[in-house]
Amino acid sequence: MTVLELPRPARVRAKILAGICLAAAGCGTPHEESDVRASWEQPADLAVLRVRIPLGSLTVHATEPGSISLSGRARKTARDDAELSRLKDVAFEPSFAATSDSGVYELSFPALPDGVDPGEGAMILRAELYLAPEIAIDVETGRGFLSVRDRQADVRLRSGSGDVELEGVRGTIDVFTGSGGGILHRVAGTVSLETGEGAVLAYIDELGAGGLRLKTGGPSIVAHLPADSAFDLEASVLRSHEGKVGVRNSFGVDVVEERSGHRAVGRVGAGGPTVALEVGTGWISVPVRDSETSK
Repeated sequence: MTVLELPRPARVRAKILAGICLAAAGCGTPHEESDVRASWEQPADLAVLRVRIPLGSLTVHATEPGSISLSGRARKTARDDAELSRLKDVAFEPSFAATSDSGVYELSFPALPDGVDPGEGAMILRAELYLAPEIAIDVETGRGFLSVRDRQADVRLRSGSGDVELEGVRGTIDVFTGSGGGILHRVAGTVSLETGEGAVLAYIDELGAGGLRLKTGGPSIVAHLPADSAFDLEASVLRSHEGKVGVRNSFGVDVVEERSGHRAVGRVGAGGPTVALEVGTGWISVPVRDSETSK
């Protein structure tokens, strides 16, 4: 299989939104589209921003401290004109408010009104969010593409299904998607990314004390690590492709067969954080990150 390449964000968003449209309600059904725009003054005590989206995609960008802004499009789809009329009565506008947790605020969107079957009607968001890079972000969506860029704070992402992408993030990273590819580019810190199914590609600048954990049902994980890294490797493929060695690494850790798969467990350099990689069916590669991959 060809190694996953870093895609252009616009191309990925278009692909995911097309899939959302088809899966959620069908693009040929009655629908309405509208702009979604909002801005808020950044609260002085804001440390973590939670974002809750019933369905849709979000890209989080860094901007100058002092304000928070959101811009994008909303799409309402329904099985018939009568049901669409009910959705039109819902003001699909974001709500921004403090939570009961100190320093934590939540940005949320309305859910479907009672009586609307989520298999036949949907309110879908695709948007860009801008806030200071020191603010931690916690995003959940029922289904959709999630991306975070240039953040010097913790990141938590949850998507029921959809690709996830992080670039230029330093902090504790905790990501899960039920199904979809995962890309980590120029990240540093304690990192966990799990997907039920989808290729995972990671370019790690620096391992945090909590190590690196990547897991997918298949087909592959490629984790580029700095040449001077010191860590304890635990790489496991439960089922390798027939006639293929399921685990490869450039750090000299021995690979052994284990039932229908392969496993590599060992210390690199003086040892250190755990690098735990697991693929259900497929393969794992742990190459040394070269100068090109660090750009």
